[in-house]
Amino acid sequence: MTRRLLIIPTELEAEPLIERLKVKLEKAFPFPTACLGKGKDFISISGAGKVNAALCALFLAERFKVDEVWIAGIAGAYPGSGLNIGDVIFAEREIYGDERFEPKNFVLFVPEGEGGKTFLTLSVLPESTEEAKRLAARFGAHCENMEGAAVAHACSILNVKCVELRAISNWAGDRNKKNWKVDKALKNLTEKLLRYFG
Repeated sequence: MTRRLLIIPTELEAEPLIERLKVKLEKAFPFPTACLGKGKDFISISGAGKVNAALCALFLAERFKVDEVWIAGIAGAYPGSGLNIGDVIFAEREIYGDERFEPKNFVLFVPEGEGGKTFLTLSVLPESTEEAKRLAARFGAHCENMEGAAVAHACSILNVKCVELRAISNWAGDRNKKNWKVDKALKNLTEKLLRYFG
C-alpha cells in the first residue's frame, strides 16, 4: 500500500480541497496536518517558500514513513510556454533558479497518462515580462513557483518519489494580482487532486 504526503504551501491554496475532503487539520505538528482515508495518505500546509516546504517534507515524510511526497499549488506561466490560465500540469523536472550550488535540477515522477513540464523554483519572482522571458529562455522552463525544487531536493535525500502539480493562475512577470485568476486555478487544481486523493 503506497503511503503519500500531500503538501500545499498556503491556506489559500489548500482551503478548497480541505472543504471538499471534509477533513480538519490538526496543529499538533509544526505544520497543520490531517490524515486522509484509512491513514495511508496525509495532507499538510507547509507555509510558502523553499525552506518551509523542504522542512515540512523532511519532517512529515520521515514521521509518517511515506513512499511519495506530492506538492501542489498555483504557478505563473512563462510567455511562449503554450500554457493557459487555469491549466493544471505536472512537473517532470524541477530546477533551482536562483541558487548557486549543485544539484540544481531534479527529475520528478509523473503519474501514468499525464504529461510533464519543466518547472522553475525561485525565491524572488520576476518583476516584468521581459525578465520572465529571460528566465524561461535560460532554463527552458514552462512555469515558476516558490517551493517545488526544494521539496524534490528533500525527497532525493529521503529516497522517496516526488510528484508536483500546479495550476496556472497568472503570467510570470505580471505582479498586478488584480490580473491573476486564482479562483479559477484553485478550482481546477482541486478537481485534479480529487482524482488522486478523493
